Amino acid sequence: MKWFKHDAHSLRKAAIERLIMEYGMDGYGLYYACVEMIAGDIATDDLTFELKHDAELIAHKFKLDTIRVEKIMLRCIELGLFDLADSGRLRCMRLAQMLDETTSRNPEMCKLVQAFHNSGVYRDKFGSESGANRETLGADKTRIDKTRIDRKR
Repeated sequence: MKWFKHDAHSLRKAAIERLIMEYGMDGYGLYYACVEMIAGDIATDDLTFELKHDAELIAHKFKLDTIRVEKIMLRCIELGLFDLADSGRLRCMRLAQMLDETTSRNPEMCKLVQAFHNSGVYRDKFGSESGANRETLGADKTRIDKTRIDRKR
C-alpha cells in the first residue's frame, strides 16, 4: 500500500502523549515508523497488519539501541497502540480501522478491505465502540471522499 490515512490529532491522544512523555521523539517516531512499515507491507495477499521487522533491524535502521527499541515497542503494546499477533509479531489493528475503499484504487484490495471490515475482526479485537465509531463515521466519510475524488477527475 502506498499511503494510509493519518489522524491529524494523534498528538492529542493520551497514549501518544504518554509515549512522547516517556521516550520523547524516539517513541513517537518509532511508533509511526512501525505503522508505516506495516502499511507498506499491506497487499491483497497480506492483510495481517503485522510488523515484519524485529527490534534489532529497526534499531540498526534508525541508529537506536536495541533494548530501547524493545522497551518502546512493549510500551506501545501496553498503551494499546499495537498488540501481539499469534505469530509473536507486533500488529497494528488500528491501521485496519484507517483503511477504507478510498485507500487503494486496486479493486481487489477494495474488496478485501470491505470484507475485513464486514468480518468484525476489528470489533472483536478492540470492542464494539471502535467498530461502532467506524460504522457511524465510515459511510458519510466515504461518500465525502468519493465526492472529492470525482471532483479531481
